[in-house]
Amino acid sequence: MTPQGQIRWVANTLQPLGQPDPELLLARGVLRDIGDRRLMLAALADAEDRLQVLLDNSGTAIVLLTAEGRVIEANRTAAKLFDCPCPSLLGWHMADLLTETSAELLPDRTGTKSARDWTPRMCERLEIVALRPNTDTFPAELTITPIPEQGLWTAVFADISERRALQ
Repeated sequence: MTPQGQIRWVANTLQPLGQPDPELLLARGVLRDIGDRRLMLAALADAEDRLQVLLDNSGTAIVLLTAEGRVIEANRTAAKLFDCPCPSLLGWHMADLLTETSAELLPDRTGTKSARDWTPRMCERLEIVALRPNTDTFPAELTITPIPEQGLWTAVFADISERRALQ
């Protein structure tokens, strides 16, 4: 607290000086004002909360994937589309969200034609048949986009059942 009564956030660092003496302790104390850092962290947390609200209220099913094709994040629309809670999708492989025939459409990196060895190309869009955990299927458009800076991929699913029915 300042002499004027303001509360300040500080980091306190003590550094012992000289040899430790049981009767006398000499130390240098340094107080650093970290109020700006706390404000920045609060603003960052607010921005993350707003981004999560935006993703969760999107009408598009968005799934974040590791380079190996494992789901590490999914929005509420994805959970609704796949008819399971968001946490249940975490850890699933991309191939688990597709029928076997559709999983074969995913480009593979090894030439083995295994859906587990997929490597999507830049902004690839495919018409596939998606698979829910209860084994129901639905036609979907899948757009896969890389996030090269983080070595991740986004997979955006759109249910095209209505479009197929009209065709």
